[in-house]
Amino acid sequence: MKKLILTLTFLVITQTVSFAQLKSSSSFGFRYIVPTGTTADVYDNGWGLTGTTNFEVIPMLGITVVGSWSTLSSKDALVDDQGNIIAANDLSIIGFTAGPYLKLGFIDVGVKGGYYFDDIHEWVVIPFAEVDFWKISIGGEYKATEDVKWFSAYLNYNF
Repeated sequence: MKKLILTLTFLVITQTVSFAQLKSSSSFGFRYIVPTGTTADVYDNGWGLTGTTNFEVIPMLGITVVGSWSTLSSKDALVDDQGNIIAANDLSIIGFTAGPYLKLGFIDVGVKGGYYFDDIHEWVVIPFAEVDFWKISIGGEYKATEDVKWFSAYLNYNF
């Protein structure tokens, strides 16, 4: 048992040191969210904030880690199947995602997986693409899983 604990501790320490030596960049930005499917029936367009850190594994492959907060406003009034007027609450969504991406020149294409919580609780897989212009990244992602679905476009400042 002692050997197992020492081996695991050694692996964690060496992985942390290796991960810390990767070239990295960070960004902060805003995103605009357009609900799709049945989500669009209940919620209007929304907006959010993102913080991203990218780690370069090799020149064409990286790992992105994203923390985000988003909000979707409910539409004023909805009518259910019986004709009753109902209203939904606004959604506040906090999420943490991470995943690999390919650097194809100034275009990055990848997929992230993670968890969204606050008003919704679900695991997500999100494909994304972005274009880098010096200190600015413009991108889009599509969340097509679970109940709440959307397309979002974002603008990040890289520092």
